[in-house]
Amino acid sequence: MDRGAAAAGLPVLLAGAHRSSVAALRAALGRAGMGDLPISAYRVVTGLAREAAGLGDLVNRLRVSKQAMSRVVELLVQRGYCLRTPDPTDGRRSILALTDRGRHAAREIVRAFDRFDHELAARVDVADVAAARRVLEAAIALSQLPTRR
Repeated sequence: MDRGAAAAGLPVLLAGAHRSSVAALRAALGRAGMGDLPISAYRVVTGLAREAAGLGDLVNRLRVSKQAMSRVVELLVQRGYCLRTPDPTDGRRSILALTDRGRHAAREIVRAFDRFDHELAARVDVADVAAARRVLEAAIALSQLPTRR
């Protein structure tokens, strides 16, 4: 690690770690022929790999705006990762499900992150990884606290 990174605050380090993981994911998806899958869609793809869902379900589960989710879903449909079918129990809703291409993308995303985790674990002690997970979980929990003014 260079001196600048060592002196950086935790938010700067978190942003750098995020960039590193995203770069690994982009490279893996590119090698798999899915370089057109935007990073903003990977959580949607992996979520739909677990179960088909409606747009509202995804909005609630992933905590994003309906407008942002609509754009991502439309892109996934256009690029052949996802299908939108009418909900047989509610004609006002659509059910979103992955295509074969979408399921392949979900597997590649999981593999890429597993590879990233494995490479990281090879560089640091397992106890350090566990401690880092606790710190990151605590940092994420901060966003769920009411803001003070």
